[in-house]
Amino acid sequence: EQLVGSGRCCEVYQVNLVGEDAKAALKIYKKGPVYKYACDREQVLLQILHKTKGAGQHLVKVFEDFTFKGHPCMVQELLDLNLRQLLHKCHGDGFSLYTIQKLAKDIFNGLIKIGQIGFVHGDLKPANLLWSPDSAALTIIDFGLSFHMDNNRIGKLQSQCYRAPEVERWNENVTQQSQQQDQGTDHCDVNTIILDNHCNVRPSVNCDVWSVGCVLAEMFLGHKLVSEEDSRLLTVRAEETLSYAQVMVVHKLQVRENDKDNTNCDEVLKSFKDLVLSCLHENPSERTSAAEALQHSFSEKRLVPTFHDLLLLPTCVTRLINLMDEEYLDDPEIF
Repeated sequence: EQLVGSGRCCEVYQVNLVGEDAKAALKIYKKGPVYKYACDREQVLLQILHKTKGAGQHLVKVFEDFTFKGHPCMVQELLDLNLRQLLHKCHGDGFSLYTIQKLAKDIFNGLIKIGQIGFVHGDLKPANLLWSPDSAALTIIDFGLSFHMDNNRIGKLQSQCYRAPEVERWNENVTQQSQQQDQGTDHCDVNTIILDNHCNVRPSVNCDVWSVGCVLAEMFLGHKLVSEEDSRLLTVRAEETLSYAQVMVVHKLQVRENDKDNTNCDEVLKSFKDLVLSCLHENPSERTSAAEALQHSFSEKRLVPTFHDLLLLPTCVTRLINLMDEEYLDDPEIF
């Protein structure tokens, strides 16, 4: 076993499947009813999703679930690097517009599948977006905070820096309600508070779109759009017609040196910026939908990958090429 990831609720190990020449990811949750509920919710949701045609390419597969010494456990497909780890390979320069376009389509396709059965992911961020060499697609993982739109049992959602303004206010309400509970209540029960339907703006699929907007900007910049120190400002309207996040996009997303190699780079960047802005409206109802994003002009542009773009997102074939010497790959007489 090898530890490959950990979070507030669980740890994930790479394991060998008994009797098979294959590896998998073993997700071990902490003990307790809150974590059992999160595990059951994720397992049931993924089972429903994978009965939907085409869901497997963009959503993590679950093979089995069980309980071991009081720990809820789940066996899932083993994936590759997450989005943040891929960004680190770019040394702070961000992805090319070709790579961003390809990954954005993967994310939006995954959101469409989730939304088709009325669910919200609730925690989209680079750590929950993993590359799959087998399917050559970005895969959405970690449905522990996901909920159905008809469900009243909604707790605190989304991670800082990827949290929509309406979710920021929703989380504040959850905290206030939890403080009214008995002092002996376990702090983790904050995530299972049952809230009134009419409490503030109810989180919806639009909050996932906000998170994607933040992720897309991060892919381009090579760092978070808004720092943790400034994330509180996301609930503040910076200008009469723009949210704080949109103002950051306007000022930060500028043509980079490596973009100038692309034909019509100004036009492509303008289209990309427009897509990101459409995800980051303060009013949830004004944000683009995942389906609309796939029909956006940026998604439909024909962009050409460089050889290094192909190496960044390895498939079973390009893993072999990754072993070649860098100078050899840069030789124009060979490539």
